[in-house]
Amino acid sequence: MEVFDLNQRVANKKVEAGTILILQGQSEKAITMVHSGMAELLSCESDIEGMSPDEVIKSSVRVGLIKGESVCGVVGLRSPRPSYTSVLTVTDCIITNLPVSVENLIQSLQSRIRLNLRVLRALVQRIESAVFLFKNYKYLWHKLASIQDSIALATTTHEAFEIKSDQTRYNMSLSQYSEYLRKLGSDKNLPLSEPWDHNLFLGRLQQDLGLYNEEDLLRPEAVIDYQQFVFFKRLVKKSDKILANLFYQDEPSNYYTFQFLGKAMEQLLDLNKSMVLNIKSLMGILYSAGGWVEQILALDGDDENKKNIFDHFMAKFTWHCRKDIQQLLGYDPAEQFDIYKDLVKLKSAPVVTEAKASKDVPVVKTDQALGQGLAKYKNLLKRILDFAEVSDEFRETFTELTYKIKALKDRYSMDKEPIELRKEFSAMYWELYEICFFKVLGSDLKSFIPGIMLHFGLIDEDFLTKEDLEFLDQAYSKELFVDHDIPVMTLPYFLEKVYKDEVMPSMDDMGDSFRDRLKRQERFTKKETEAEIIYRNTAEDKVRYEIEKIVANVQPLLFGNRRRSLPILCSQGFLGKSERLFQEPEEVSQRFNEVRTRDFSVFFREVVAHSKFGSDVIKMEVLPNIVLYPTIGERMMMWQELDGRKRSTQGRFFLPLYFNGKLESSILELLGAFRWEMSKTIAGAKWTDPVEGGLVGYYYDYINFYQKHPKLSLTVKEEIKALVKKTRSDKERFIKDYQTWIENEYEGRVKLNAANREIFYKFCPFPKEVREVLAKKPLYTSLENRYVNNTRKAMLRMDSKRKRFEKAGIPLPEDLELYIKYLEQ
Repeated sequence: MEVFDLNQRVANKKVEAGTILILQGQSEKAITMVHSGMAELLSCESDIEGMSPDEVIKSSVRVGLIKGESVCGVVGLRSPRPSYTSVLTVTDCIITNLPVSVENLIQSLQSRIRLNLRVLRALVQRIESAVFLFKNYKYLWHKLASIQDSIALATTTHEAFEIKSDQTRYNMSLSQYSEYLRKLGSDKNLPLSEPWDHNLFLGRLQQDLGLYNEEDLLRPEAVIDYQQFVFFKRLVKKSDKILANLFYQDEPSNYYTFQFLGKAMEQLLDLNKSMVLNIKSLMGILYSAGGWVEQILALDGDDENKKNIFDHFMAKFTWHCRKDIQQLLGYDPAEQFDIYKDLVKLKSAPVVTEAKASKDVPVVKTDQALGQGLAKYKNLLKRILDFAEVSDEFRETFTELTYKIKALKDRYSMDKEPIELRKEFSAMYWELYEICFFKVLGSDLKSFIPGIMLHFGLIDEDFLTKEDLEFLDQAYSKELFVDHDIPVMTLPYFLEKVYKDEVMPSMDDMGDSFRDRLKRQERFTKKETEAEIIYRNTAEDKVRYEIEKIVANVQPLLFGNRRRSLPILCSQGFLGKSERLFQEPEEVSQRFNEVRTRDFSVFFREVVAHSKFGSDVIKMEVLPNIVLYPTIGERMMMWQELDGRKRSTQGRFFLPLYFNGKLESSILELLGAFRWEMSKTIAGAKWTDPVEGGLVGYYYDYINFYQKHPKLSLTVKEEIKALVKKTRSDKERFIKDYQTWIENEYEGRVKLNAANREIFYKFCPFPKEVREVLAKKPLYTSLENRYVNNTRKAMLRMDSKRKRFEKAGIPLPEDLELYIKYLEQ
């Protein structure tokens, strides 16, 4: 890793992701302003003497985050001691660095009042961020501790032992901790659960046992002088002019403000570090080789089904924690702990349980549980606005617009006044959405405030009936990001990908990319510059572009009617029960996979693979990103087949989270559209050529010259003629035929004509076992023979290539290995 030189003075310099801005133990001091991007604060618990920079970073845990516009390095300027934390860039960042000594700090700041105020305000922002992060750390700790306690309470192993004062949940064996909890329950006269009771994962019994009392008392507001912090927070929000006069005339006040905020920051980082270390300890106890989860999976239960259900929920709750761990600790536990491979199978395995009606939520008395749970939705709008810290003017206007929409008898009315009201509300809503997303980015994107708005579009509890709110409350506890197969995610997780430069911002409705926009801005006249939003090539502006230019425009399209569209969740918009309309990410992924099992090559595309022995044109599978927008809608959209111009990049589909349509047929339409657009992109300018154009070229030729086709009867030609009249484009015709191919011909029901079937058999083949069955019918025999011959030729080329690698003693590249497996299908 590159270590940035803190002695160099730079302004607006771009540094790449993975750069060490500050290294723990470093003696150099500087004020480093992060204008764009994200960096993580890391702390190494072991002695770093003699360690290389890479070793220090590898041995560290994340204790905080810095997001532009912010400042780092200033806390270390409180004293001349070496830096006690490291700062590592997570994304590409733009920074300004000002070397400064501890002795000259206040003098340097006072001579640059704008810098002075930026530093103090950044410290306030970072303290608030650290408080928010701690609460998320504690929530994650609670979830992992609950899994640990559920495992201990579910086991029937007993071991007599004496509890010692130094024994805690972190240093007892599973059998010891199980016996300890049972003894604790007996002492408190609490009825303990039956073995393998999956309802333990609700955490009720753990709360009654008081297992989290000590951690619940940990509050960052009690660690620092919070009242004094609130005073300084209000102080630094004063105008520059007032603060300049104050600090010029009273240097001790400036010094004391800086020292107080710096000390508070240090205290909170220490608090976060202790909580992170506890989380890592729990993860090791549970998921390491020979850990508690592995021990539990190896045990048998008296009731096999009951044990299977317990294992299923243990896997589901573990997987719920996975995304939080990625967000908060900065790494994927599934890559660290091998046991996750077993858990992902258990999580997806079907189980027979009383909870089936509520989508595998542990069995509880629903009315009682949700009655208590819904209290957190009270005054939701006010709490979201409080979190966003918007101006008084924005708060007042947005609140008034929300109440006006609530007062409408028909919130989707096509009358002029409601249309204008929805338009004004939508513009402010996406502005609020952007503010909240940036505030929560990098911590727990699923925190209730503002997560319930970011993921589900709920802004006010009064917009939903009690029944819909109860279901939403259940739905929000489920996974909102699935990436172990076809990636499906809610909008905030996709925006995070944009921020971290994992994907480019989406193309606009004219097909222009973010890069195109930046180039076009360079040619703007002065008048255009004043009238248009100007974007920079920064992580923040990429997200702003996605929200302002894509999301705000796509959401009405998904809704199905721009003028009637309302971006928030509202029971009036549901055409049926919310439970039926809700698109759970894992279920969406499975539905796409169902089509993929029939059309196995749907996500494969031609790419050029380069290796030691030359280049090969092969087919590579690239799964798209499927994004669930926080809205109700009746349309799904295949937005783009590639991420930019590179063929090996992911496409993206946009779906409404609540879908008022037919799911199966809509997914087939999406995949048909994807096949058409991808084939056009691969073929380029020659897409209408019946040979060079591939799938679309063959189909274009078939539709435009069907009258002369020798294999088509007059009746079939009349049917095609009728189809052409009913549809507006070749793409639409192709999609209809694609649906017929997947739904009917896969089942052996002959629906397509001979010419059409030939195209689909060649370019959208079914898996080998299905083709072998179909090939027994005369209609398919010659098609299968032709397909096998073409595949055999490709296999011979690959076998020749593989022998060259084997002879040279070099492993076959993975992309070629996967292509061979593709040919074998």
